[in-house]
Amino acid sequence: MVKRRGRGFVIIEVITVITIIAVLLSLGYSVYKGARLSARVVVASNNLKQVGTALELFNRKYECYPPEGSNLATMLAPFVQNPEVFSNPLASEPTPGQTLSDLYVEPYDVEADSTGHYLTAFVSEDGTTAVVLKTGNIVERVDNLSLPSDPGSIVAILSGMPPSTEPSTPPPSTTEPSTPPPSTTEPSTPPPSTTEPSTPPPTTSEPSTPPPAVPDGTTSGSINLNPNNNNDFEFEMRFNLAGGGELIVITRDQLHDGTADAQGYVGKDKTLYASYILLKPKGNGNQNSLIYTGTFDGKTYNNEALRLENKNRYILTTKDGGTMVVTLYNSKSSRGRAMGKWWIDINAIGAKIQICKCNQTPCVCEPEQ
Repeated sequence: MVKRRGRGFVIIEVITVITIIAVLLSLGYSVYKGARLSARVVVASNNLKQVGTALELFNRKYECYPPEGSNLATMLAPFVQNPEVFSNPLASEPTPGQTLSDLYVEPYDVEADSTGHYLTAFVSEDGTTAVVLKTGNIVERVDNLSLPSDPGSIVAILSGMPPSTEPSTPPPSTTEPSTPPPSTTEPSTPPPSTTEPSTPPPTTSEPSTPPPAVPDGTTSGSINLNPNNNNDFEFEMRFNLAGGGELIVITRDQLHDGTADAQGYVGKDKTLYASYILLKPKGNGNQNSLIYTGTFDGKTYNNEALRLENKNRYILTTKDGGTMVVTLYNSKSSRGRAMGKWWIDINAIGAKIQICKCNQTPCVCEPEQ
């Protein structure tokens, strides 16, 4: 009787160890899969930002958007530096740009002049995740979907969704298993096979698809010019209206006095094409950063965060053929001298960032090439 009881305890311990190993393998595979998806969503978001900029440039040149059913990779090719931005990082496709073209909806004029209307999307292989491009160059991630394979049905589902309140940056995947491990006090459950685990471990020998290269000078992000709601920051922006025309300059003083807003250049619904921006944020700590590809202060960035320190004056310019799409707005609807937080959203291709070293107002530094 004693020997049988000892043998029974050994079996229970083996079952417990095997169960724990199976749970850990399942958990590890879930974490690996979620991390790989999050990385691909970041690439998809960056690609769609550049596609959105290309659509705006196409509209500026031809005063219309590409028609539905057209090949976006062909129509927008002259407006991007790297054609890989048309490829879907979330799933394989027969030809680059097919997903964008199949899910593209040409906006009406009233939709193109406002923000948040569906344009196109990238969809994951299993149809559970989508990264959506909307008017105003807004990119949103949508999870927990069950999308069909038919492009028309996918468009109907994604275009009918209300705007998300979550940021476009994908959240980290959860690391908690959905099913708790079985209790070790119930040995009646038959042990799983030790040679054929029910959940395969992640394959370490199979490399993931490398993300497409990001063009030099690609810049994106939002900058809070005055985190403390004060007016002691520095700012100057130069831009031309669509179709050319005289050079327009907006300064910090104009923002503070509300004159720029009266001229109709400020607001989330206003898209500006800047050629020069000088700024020095002012606040507690260094809250701002931009995602940048290029060389800055002797360091090379490859689609990485470039932190903007409050002590520096920064100059952003466009190189030959580059484009800098900007939205300038205030967190307070009243604006004027009742200062709110001033924000500037930047999406650029072929841009250059440098530190102003002249310490003069206005700045007399020559833009670097």
